[in-house]
Amino acid sequence: MRCAAVRVALTALLFLCAAGLPVCAQSVDELVKRLAEPESAPGAVFELAAKGKEATGALIKALSSDDAGVRYHALWALTVSDEEIDGSVFAKLLNDKDSLVRLRALFALSVKAPSQTMPILERLASDPDWLVRASAATVLADHRQPAVTEALLKSLEMHRNRFAAVALVSHDGAGAPGLRKLLKCENPVVRRMACFALGRIGDEESLDALNAAAKDKDSNVALSAAVALALMQQDEAYSLLEEALKKRGQSTEEVSAILKKLVRALGALRSTAPGQKAKAYSELGKYGFLPPIPELVEELRKGRSEDTRASAAGALGDIGSDLALSALAQASGDRERAVRLAVAVALGKIAVREAVAPLRELSYDPDPGVRAAAATALAGLDIKDLSPIFKRMSKDPQNRVRMAAFKALDIYPPSFTEPVFISLLKKEKNSESRALLITLLGRIGTENALHVILKETDGPHKASRLAAIEALGNFTDPSAAQKLVFVIKKERTDEEKAAAARALGGTGSELGLPVLKSLFRKARGDVKLAVVEALGNSRSQEAAPPLVLEAVKADEPLACAILCALSKIAQPESLPIIIALARDKDKPLAIRRAAVWALGGFRGQENAKAAAMSFLKKDELAAEAASALAMLGDNSGFAALSRLFNIKPLRENRLRVVRALRLMTSTEATAVLFTAAKDSDTEVALTAALELVSRSKYEGLAILQVILARKDAKEKLREVLKEFELSQVLYPMMEKLVGAREVKTKMAIVEVLGCLEVADFRIPRDASLADYQKLAVRWIRWWEATVAKLPSGAGRIRREEGETEGERKGVMRGLDWLKKKKK
Repeated sequence: MRCAAVRVALTALLFLCAAGLPVCAQSVDELVKRLAEPESAPGAVFELAAKGKEATGALIKALSSDDAGVRYHALWALTVSDEEIDGSVFAKLLNDKDSLVRLRALFALSVKAPSQTMPILERLASDPDWLVRASAATVLADHRQPAVTEALLKSLEMHRNRFAAVALVSHDGAGAPGLRKLLKCENPVVRRMACFALGRIGDEESLDALNAAAKDKDSNVALSAAVALALMQQDEAYSLLEEALKKRGQSTEEVSAILKKLVRALGALRSTAPGQKAKAYSELGKYGFLPPIPELVEELRKGRSEDTRASAAGALGDIGSDLALSALAQASGDRERAVRLAVAVALGKIAVREAVAPLRELSYDPDPGVRAAAATALAGLDIKDLSPIFKRMSKDPQNRVRMAAFKALDIYPPSFTEPVFISLLKKEKNSESRALLITLLGRIGTENALHVILKETDGPHKASRLAAIEALGNFTDPSAAQKLVFVIKKERTDEEKAAAARALGGTGSELGLPVLKSLFRKARGDVKLAVVEALGNSRSQEAAPPLVLEAVKADEPLACAILCALSKIAQPESLPIIIALARDKDKPLAIRRAAVWALGGFRGQENAKAAAMSFLKKDELAAEAASALAMLGDNSGFAALSRLFNIKPLRENRLRVVRALRLMTSTEATAVLFTAAKDSDTEVALTAALELVSRSKYEGLAILQVILARKDAKEKLREVLKEFELSQVLYPMMEKLVGAREVKTKMAIVEVLGCLEVADFRIPRDASLADYQKLAVRWIRWWEATVAKLPSGAGRIRREEGETEGERKGVMRGLDWLKKKKK
């Protein structure tokens, strides 16, 4: 292990040289001072370790520092150093008041004085922090004395320490008698862990006990016992697996699919192919079978092929345990690029502050893919003092690394990012990177950003010009509208003209209307659709006449777009044409539906209300008619929507009704959504339940749990989620998860979040309640940072024009929450 540690230190220094960065010789005292600085501490750790005896005395003295960070990093340096150190130095710090220092001392003791078990046994039994107790159990896996076995059994029973169960596997048959007794423990979690350990030990004397446990009243215990028997290659295991899965409420089809996956995973555990075991452990973890972290760590450290080591790193990241950090940090110096890349991704998934040190080292990696992955992982940690790392990486010679750094910097306030992005844009030559910087400046929305973007609209690169044109739609300054008019009038590509038209409609400028009307007469294809969208967003009465004339003769896509725009403008003179289109049976059904829906924009117009009432009787138009009536403020619209559900019409109509209800915020609409959430069709029910959650109606969470028990519900959930803004669903769930008092409520939210698999927020596959709460706090901080940017710019998200309903609701909810928090 010491050799590996020294290799990591030397590799880190080589990476600094490879990246063209100076490695300055510093005295021991200067390096020890750097241990107190979070940004410079990781580099100082490796440099001190490389100094050997020269630094040992100063590092031992630093263990008495009042700063927990200094103690932590000094321990780390002593651990990776090749010098021999008395284990009592580390044993003293096992009683440190800081849990992270105790954790690092535990790892140091296991490396430098592996024979000392008594201090570790004390931590296993008495430490208040679960992570330290779990780490102590992992360290004790290599100690096979009877006293250690007994202590691990006691920790498993008293603290439900799953890592004690993992450690007992390494004790072979010594722990089997005690584990068999624990199969009768009152706590089902302990019984489940005992099944896991007995299955991995493979003791034949445990077969009868496991067969009995496979009929346990708790379905999870029964499943674990059945998996254990399958690992021991017992013929009856697969019928027991099937029974256990059915006991959990799985349908026949689901049982069949899960069985196939379990059989493959169980077979892979006996495979010698590279990486197969790691993938199998990860797969079994999905079904409640405890992942053996020590075995994965062993594969990561000693696996012969790069595939094996990379797969082990990936599995440790999927498990998401802090216990994997030490092994992943050491593997960041692996000689193979694929392993280092897997380590960077895994550290990003675990997402704790302690991951900063190894990720920072990986940010110097010779391979650009690894550096980019490190930047993305560091950005996901949501730690505010990492901007120097991102600024350095934004000057990387490789484009993909720079782009990852740009996105990472976007989490900081505009006052910080504006000068940084402008400076970077002046030096950036790659068109793709320039386009990204321009888009980010457009979101900031400051005066300086506007001046830069105006120049970029005439730049030599097409991607940069398009990004600049689109970004101008975020500004209300007259110069932005003037520039967009210039782009439309000059000989530009259709793509640029379409982007300019959409942006011009978003600015709300009076300059835009004559230009858009003129372009509408001449434009074709995508440009014409963009102009229609812009004219609708202008809500100008003067924009209606040319749109009405075109609607009569337009094809399906253009006609539907025009009807949507006319609904926004709501000019009374256009109403007869819309009604005529809705009644024209020769027109395609899509156009007729769009025309009926457009009636909802004509508030105060009795003709619109009467027409919508007449269409309620036509099944193919009923959902749109009810939606129009509801938007017109007529209670009969809500009654009609409710009636449509009571008479159980075609599934397509019910889905259209629910989508219409999403646009309405009244109590009547919410009541109908509750009815829709209990619909027999899974897609209809999921859409309604998610909308209820987005409205902070937390009863929707309980309904979602029920729906997710249906066949294929989880797969459909991912499809339905595409219709929602991420913030609409996640924000209320995260807020509730932080604020709820009842564990039962929190666990219900965790179950639903687990199905969402939102990669952007790195939710581990088998995350615990504590993991989700950490994630919730981090997500809400990110939301605060996003909302905090809004008042400083004139971005589209702050205006009622040109933004989606989801964005509007999400931002308002976020602002309300921040106000309450400040009070």
